[in-house]
Formats: sequence, C-alpha cells, structure tokens
Amino acid sequence: MPPKVKHELYKESARKKDVRSTNIESAKAVADAVRTSLGPRGMDKMVASPTGEVIITNDGATILQKMTVTQPAAKMLVELSKSQVVSQYSSLLSPMAVDAVLKVMDPARPNMLDLRDIKVVSKVGGTIDDSEMVDGMVFDQKAAKSAGGPTRMEDAKIALIQFQISPPKTDIENNVIVSDYNQAKAKIMVVRDIERDEIELISKTLGCLPIAHVDNMKVEKLGSAKLVQEVEVGKGRVVKVTGIENKGRTATVLLRGSNKMVLEEADRSLHDALCVIRCLVNKRFLIAGGSSPEVQVSMQLTNWSKTLT
Repeated sequence: MPPKVKHELYKESARKKDVRSTNIESAKAVADAVRTSLGPRGMDKMVASPTGEVIITNDGATILQKMTVTQPAAKMLVELSKSQVVSQYSSLLSPMAVDAVLKVMDPARPNMLDLRDIKVVSKVGGTIDDSEMVDGMVFDQKAAKSAGGPTRMEDAKIALIQFQISPPKTDIENNVIVSDYNQAKAKIMVVRDIERDEIELISKTLGCLPIAHVDNMKVEKLGSAKLVQEVEVGKGRVVKVTGIENKGRTATVLLRGSNKMVLEEADRSLHDALCVIRCLVNKRFLIAGGSSPEVQVSMQLTNWSKTLT
C-alpha cells in the first residue's frame, strides 16, 4: 500500500509541474510576440486574421487584441493588456469626472458633496470613447414589454411606486402570476426590479416621491420628463430618461467598454478621479506630484544651510 501512495503523489507532483511549465511557456510566447515591437527600435508586426484581414502595427495592445489565444494563462495576460488601455482615455474620463462633480455640488455647501449622487451604469459593447454623461437618468433594466407594453413615452408622467400594480392570480399549481396586460393596454411603460438602495437617488433625480399605496397616487408626487425610451447600448438595452423637470443635483455616467475587464478598470479609474476631485472641492489645496514637494524642501534647506556660519 505505501509504494502505491508514493507513486500517486509522484504522478500528482509531475502533473502540477507540467501545468506550471505550460503556463510559463505560454506567457513567454505572448511576451515574445510583442517584445520586439517595444521601445524606440520597435519593429512592425504583420497580423493576419482568420477572415483574411491583415494589420501592420507596432502597438503591443493592438497585437495582443488581434491574437487568437486559447491557453488560460496566456488568455489572462491578453485580457490584462486590454485593461491597461484605459489609461489612454484619461483625457476623456477626467473631464467627465469633473463635470459630474460640478453637477452634484452645491456651491453654497461644497463640503456636503456626496458621490452617491453620481450614478455610473456600465454596459459591455463599444469602446470607452462611446462613454457619455447623460443629462437625465439611465436605468440598467429594460422596459417590461411581455404584454406588448410601450418602450417610448413623450411628455411622460413618472411614478415611483412601491406596491404591486397588478392583482396576483394563482394558476392550477397555486403559483402567483402577475399580468402586465392592464399596464400595456393603458399604455403605461413599466421599469421593474429597481434596487432598494436606488430609491433615494431616483426620487432626487426625477423630482418624484415614493408611493406606497395606490390611494396616495397624487399629481404632486409624480415626476415629469420630455422623453423616456428604451435604447440599445452595446450588447444590452437601457431606459433613458431625459428632459426632466425640476431635476435634482445628480449626475449619470454611462460607461462603455469592449469587455467586462475593461469596464471594471474604467469604473475604478473614474471612481479614483471622482474621489480626487471631491477632496479638491472640500479643501482647495493642490500638491504637485513627481517629488516636487521633496525637491522644493531640499532647495529651501540648501539655501538655509548657506546662511549658517
């Protein structure tokens, strides 16, 4: 029995070593593909796609994006290279962050700035260049149209309801069924499954109050908007609300990216920029980077030392 266990341990150790060797070789192959394209003497690469498209470039990110990689470790490196592309879009994300903060900031009380008043919706599809700041609000959910309900409304009245619209009915197996027929027939556009933590932001943005019961449905609790429509964004659909009357101090950013990793990196970069701007708004002091404070201190100390006897 002991020799058999020893043999099994040896086979398991050999298998792990083979996996590590494969990962290392795959990573080296990816590195070799772009190594000679880097630096001032970088050479161009010719990349041919399966469709016959030929691209000549010395940009490492483009080369990796056009490569067909199946090995898991190598594929992870290619995905990581795509996330680094976000740094090239700082000229787009930084002004967007500034504009968003200025929209939600109360000049009379800049220290009360709350970044939760800035909603960021991320959708896969397109590039970061397609990102935009929407003058209104964006719902990540689609419009409920299972019964043929509308997906576009002009001069809309908006109700933020927190009760069930359709009376529940049970089928033969006593399962509850909610019908959308009445809403569709009345030409009521419905966006459902709103998260509880979004209620305050939605209410503030649309200028409407949450309604807990149908008896409380009053005109003064409704919001108004010139246009509410479902639009296609990348690989999904969202509901955009624009032309909001009495809009609150909120902002909505619609982030786009070619894949989930790029979107996550763009979201982190935007959040970092928002935090920096918030600090600058709260305390209007700015210290330059690149060791500038240290150099200045060194110069002052040098000048002071010359005065000593």
